[in-house]
Amino acid sequence: MSRHSLSTAVATFLVLGIASLSARAETVTQTLDGKALSVDLACVDQVEIQPKPELAGKVVIQATSNKDGELKDFAFKGGETASITRERRSCVSSASDRPKTTVSIQVPPGMALDIKAGGSTNYVVGAVGARLRARLAGSGYLRAETADDLDFRISGSSNVTVRQADGPAKVEIAGSGSFHIANTDMQSLKIDVRGSGKFTIDNGRIGKLDAMVAGSGVLKIMATAQDATLSTVGSGSIEVAKVTGSLSTNKAGSGTIRAGKN
Repeated sequence: MSRHSLSTAVATFLVLGIASLSARAETVTQTLDGKALSVDLACVDQVEIQPKPELAGKVVIQATSNKDGELKDFAFKGGETASITRERRSCVSSASDRPKTTVSIQVPPGMALDIKAGGSTNYVVGAVGARLRARLAGSGYLRAETADDLDFRISGSSNVTVRQADGPAKVEIAGSGSFHIANTDMQSLKIDVRGSGKFTIDNGRIGKLDAMVAGSGVLKIMATAQDATLSTVGSGSIEVAKVTGSLSTNKAGSGTIRAGKN
């Protein structure tokens, strides 16, 4: 075979190989009615949720996998609360063998979100600016631009970051998970850290702060709270930049509580 013929054969083989891989990829698109959204997806690499102003009472979902047939166990449902679910008892553990599956979701601004995640699924949430409720178990992360009402429960080593958090907030961390808020303007914050978890706020204002650390966890709030109730059990620590009103502290064990006063 001539050199030219060999080169042509190789090029043809590569094109056919790429085409074959593309043919095995799969995409599913759904548009659902709903005033709120519930997401509960197992064995997914990443879920991205972004606001789209022209969507009124609608949710647009696109799921993609590089393996044909991988999306057959996705379930989509419209109604008062739109939902997308995928139940699996176990995921492929080897990165080289695991299909790459991603989900892109568009919602109206202000739509309430309810997220459940286990394993290593990662979530990216844009500036939806609404109630954000999440139950995270495993090692995945969640990144959110804005939220007006937070309700989080973290178990395992999940990592959460919120750029701007407003409204009331309730956060529970069990295990070694972490939660970080860059800026806040909250009427109230109730935070419970058990184990070696970490909770931090960089800046902002909190009306009523109720914080508890049990174990070796760390709570560091570089914001101003009006009133605060702070408790530690074990070797954990709580630090609050400033409390302008009433301050109540309770410490059992070798932990530390520090709060600045006017």
